[in-house]
Amino acid sequence: MRKRFSITLILSLVLGLSASVSFANGGLGRALRSSPPGVVQIAPNVFIDDRVKAEKALRDLEQARAQVARFFGPAQSDPRIILCTTAPCKTTYLGKGGPRGKTWAYHVVALGPKGVNRMIMAHELSHAELHRRMGLRDVLDHRFPSWFDEGLASYISRDDRLSAPTPERIARIKQVRTARQWGRVVTQLGWKQAYGAAMVLVEDVAQAGGDKALRHLITEVMTGADFDHVWVTLPGAR
Repeated sequence: MRKRFSITLILSLVLGLSASVSFANGGLGRALRSSPPGVVQIAPNVFIDDRVKAEKALRDLEQARAQVARFFGPAQSDPRIILCTTAPCKTTYLGKGGPRGKTWAYHVVALGPKGVNRMIMAHELSHAELHRRMGLRDVLDHRFPSWFDEGLASYISRDDRLSAPTPERIARIKQVRTARQWGRVVTQLGWKQAYGAAMVLVEDVAQAGGDKALRHLITEVMTGADFDHVWVTLPGAR
């Protein structure tokens, strides 16, 4: 018992360093327990607060995983997934008024009632796949800027809720490096505008050079190249 608690505490503290919200450590710590509170296991590493909704949630999760695999290839991450279909569960793991979904490195994905669907699942699982390829130290060091992490996840999930960006918003987004900076710019611009600008930057490269150009970028940065130096060489990059 003492050893399990220590491991959970260490992961909570380390992963919490990259979180942009004050409730991160609490939600993460609960999610990492051997029996997370308020949810039941419905598949390996998958938990939900309402068994009645499990069948549809698992179908959506399967589709989301397939969508992410079409970009990344076979999954390298296997995060614990907490599916909250009610407000009390969301408050437990994401905080009151928290986001629709949250990914801590490649260890935990938590989803609120508006996030238990294929699109948001694919978004969060995209984060986990990119983070797993980077490793924990690179996640904390922001080897990939947060705008790219969010833009890539929005692109892979085919997020159709976002606003078309202006050149000024794109320029503002490209200044973002850390999760904390991302949180501030989302507050300043609004989430539809911020995520929309990040996704367009990624889409421009995908349209000009295909997904292989994005995968080339990821491979180069993973093997030690500087993100900004590689980015400017990609077709369609701005």
